[in-house]
Amino acid sequence: MDFLGSVLNLDPQLRFGDLSAIERFCAFTLNLPNIVAVFGRVPTVRVRARKGAAAAHYEPATQVIAIPMQSTWAARQTVVIHELAHHIRWFSAGEESAILHDESFTSVMCTLVQESLSPAAALVLRASYDGAGVRVGA
Repeated sequence: MDFLGSVLNLDPQLRFGDLSAIERFCAFTLNLPNIVAVFGRVPTVRVRARKGAAAAHYEPATQVIAIPMQSTWAARQTVVIHELAHHIRWFSAGEESAILHDESFTSVMCTLVQESLSPAAALVLRASYDGAGVRVGA
């Protein structure tokens, strides 16, 4: 893609065929060396199918990511990363913070995108946040 005059190569994101593939991806991501270095050891998260097709969500009380598997948009890497960021926020700051989309959340998102997608994808995300006036924590 052309990004402010530079060419960036963005790999396609993963698409998951079943819940066990999502759980394996989450476990793998939570154990990446740079994720552990930044957030510490975060407990694994469970994944369940969600009824309806309108949204995925994170359930802090049970540490479960709910994904509508009947929707092609939902079973993909960026959606899972978004919900995984809620899980990391829950683990690091408590249940109330897990539902927020504040600057701490956007910081976690950028780190997850960098480590599980690519530095180029993280650059595009940060620039998109900046362009939309969304703050990213340190």
